[in-house]
Amino acid sequence: MKLNTKGLQGQIKKSALVYSNDPKQPSVKLILTTNVRVPIAIQPRGVFIEGFAGDDIQSAVTIEGQKDKPLELTFVSNSLPKKVAYEIKEVTKGKTYQLVLKNIGKKEDKYSGFITFKTNYPEKPELMIRYLGFVKKPGEDDQKNHSQLNKKSISDRTKIKNKTPVAVLVDE
Repeated sequence: MKLNTKGLQGQIKKSALVYSNDPKQPSVKLILTTNVRVPIAIQPRGVFIEGFAGDDIQSAVTIEGQKDKPLELTFVSNSLPKKVAYEIKEVTKGKTYQLVLKNIGKKEDKYSGFITFKTNYPEKPELMIRYLGFVKKPGEDDQKNHSQLNKKSISDRTKIKNKTPVAVLVDE
């Protein structure tokens, strides 16, 4: 069994359900736990800029150097500068930064983009932070939109087309 840790950080727990032809134990759940160490931690990993048109919509991310060496960030680009503004603040000198992403559009919209920084860490010379924007009409029922989106993504992930699973990975 392999676990692809690309894009992951911190404590990770995955399990696999292994099926066999043993009638006494037709399946066994294997659990894999690991700690993925990264030179730069980003919390939260997913940035959602969500709210109603006309409101002040913003989301904050914490960027923290995990090494003894001070972390330096230099802005490179923002893929959607007409939709998203950014502000970077140094919280702890050379260690922790707060990135605030703010929707600057005035009407309902859906978008995805990224903001890129150069770092002084050779292990991670470039830091790309992806964001999703979901600006709704005032009064729009966001629970309906989220439940439809979640149902689609869950059903798409769980479909197995004419194949017998040997192992099924499950998020814990």
